[in-house]
Amino acid sequence: MDLRLRKIDGVFIGADEESAAIVAEYHNDKVYKAKISEINTRTPKQNSSIQVYCRLNAEALNDSGQYMECPLVGMSSAQILWTMESFKHGVWYPVQIAITLEPKSSKLTTTQVQEIYLNISQNMSLNHGINIPWPSNKNG
Repeated sequence: MDLRLRKIDGVFIGADEESAAIVAEYHNDKVYKAKISEINTRTPKQNSSIQVYCRLNAEALNDSGQYMECPLVGMSSAQILWTMESFKHGVWYPVQIAITLEPKSSKLTTTQVQEIYLNISQNMSLNHGINIPWPSNKNG
């Protein structure tokens, strides 16, 4: 069984809801053997790439005339331009939570960031005809 643990005040606790529930099931009067390894959380470069990726998708959606629909009282709806923030909150975060159950991008592993990107990229390509490569120094 794999658990995500965090050390706080010298005590290991579950770092996520599932791990915390499993830790709570075990009794303190028993001894358990565990192999501990560090989890590589997303890097500062990945964080910057997330921001750039969201901005580039927002720009591509706007450029292709695929605006956000915003229902308004007394009107059918308004077409709103996408921004980096609206793409991040409307697309990236919902996919992130669906895949990882983690609401904070700072808690993601390097592998999870790529998994989220691949999922969004595939859906943007299939549903909107938009294919933005993962930002690098060359295309960000």
